[in-house]
Amino acid sequence: MHFKSGKRLELGTFARIRRRTAGSAEGRRGPYLWSLRRFASPRTAEGRATIFSGLSLWGYRQGMEVNGYKIEPGANLEGTNLSGTNLSGAHLERANLSGTRLKGARLKGANLSGAFLRRANLRGADLSGADLSGANLSGAFLRRANLERANLERAELKGAHLEGANLSGAFLRRANLWGAYLWGANLSGATLPDGTIHD
Repeated sequence: MHFKSGKRLELGTFARIRRRTAGSAEGRRGPYLWSLRRFASPRTAEGRATIFSGLSLWGYRQGMEVNGYKIEPGANLEGTNLSGTNLSGAHLERANLSGTRLKGARLKGANLSGAFLRRANLRGADLSGADLSGANLSGAFLRRANLERANLERAELKGAHLEGANLSGAFLRRANLWGAYLWGANLSGATLPDGTIHD
């Protein structure tokens, strides 16, 4: 499907990712594609985003402390409260952020590759341009989060709450979206798990 410039595609009100149907054609192709294409509807927006093409990191100093917590690759920040903090460009590769409160946090361009973010609260967080490749975001709360041009290749998003999230231009190649909630999410220009680009 193609729409005129100035349009984007958002998921409709019933776009929860369907479970795989054993032996069916839908199951073999993957229910995420079926759901995204069936329930997509055009809405007015400001042009289309380009697909993910690299990261621009802000050189956040490794080992720096925020709210008394050390920010560095592999850090154990499980269950901590980092809501509203500015972690743009932070290096948190393989860090444990499971259950961490990051509501409204700024993580623009942050490196979170391979990080554990299970059931983390990222409501309204800015993750634009962030590297979340291979990250575990199972059951994470990402309502209205900004994931524009984020790299989510091979990310685990099973059961994640992405209602109203901005995923325009995001790279979701080989990501697991089973059971994810995507009502109202903006996927314009996003690369889907099967490698196709969402109109």
